[in-house]
Amino acid sequence: MGKGEISVIVNPTAAGGAVGHEWPDLRSHLLARGLRFRDVFTEAPGHATQLALEAVHQGCQIVVAVGGDGTVNEVVNGLCNGNGLVPATQLAIVSRGTGCDLVRTLGLGDVRRTISALTERETTRTIDVGEILMERDGRTERRLFLNAAGLGFDGEVVEGLLRSRVTGRRIGGTVPYLLEVVQSIMHYDNKRVRATLDGDRMEGLFTSFFACNGRYFAGGMKVAPQADMSDGLFDVVILHALSRLGLLARLPTVYFGWHTVFRQIEIRRARELKVESEDHILIQADGELVGTVPATLRVIPKALKVRV
Repeated sequence: MGKGEISVIVNPTAAGGAVGHEWPDLRSHLLARGLRFRDVFTEAPGHATQLALEAVHQGCQIVVAVGGDGTVNEVVNGLCNGNGLVPATQLAIVSRGTGCDLVRTLGLGDVRRTISALTERETTRTIDVGEILMERDGRTERRLFLNAAGLGFDGEVVEGLLRSRVTGRRIGGTVPYLLEVVQSIMHYDNKRVRATLDGDRMEGLFTSFFACNGRYFAGGMKVAPQADMSDGLFDVVILHALSRLGLLARLPTVYFGWHTVFRQIEIRRARELKVESEDHILIQADGELVGTVPATLRVIPKALKVRV
């Protein structure tokens, strides 16, 4: 694979294994449209990051992620080094996973549009990237995300989903997510948190924090209705201490973006969010469990070009 070529990273297990079955037909379609590329399959969690990093080192102009938001997250983490993202490498997304919330904001929900962006035009959009810094065993761990990161209740939901997948009890998608939400509500306790948004401190009991770059999460929930992926800011959605019944009652409103009218739910824009707590608080990024608080989340403005 040489400089300027296209690398396609395919997660065959995405969408419950459907991507692996669909890829031969999609591959033939891309070749018939004149696209020349090298396709590689991921073999384990984290493998897409390694494959994307190799593609960058080999001088690829475009890296295409075929899968869901988790696959895209891994690819983006491979398109970076210690100094940030490599601007010469563009990202394209063939969204074939179970959530596909990122492409809702980008307007790439139709696979035909992505194929057209690869084969007929060279239109790109420059977007922000989220960065999470977490201290682990005396060293700093770094994780990037494109769509949204959740701290608190949402992290526990994702942990439950991952546990369910390991035991084979559930597959991905909106309905399993909602089932896990209801189950998590039954035993979740609000956390005592110290948070800072661009220097503005707050402290108390909270249910969850979301640092949103995109607008949607969890299979169509409109968590941050006004989020702009190119404004250099997170839309930080703050769930102040909600009762279990209150959380359950407000859940349906999120799909329409109506949750913002409730006084316990606040949205603020910030470049940086810091969260500390003595309580155990999980962090998810683009639907992947990545660590625990304390953590600093910040925006890397206009860090990545995406084919649209």
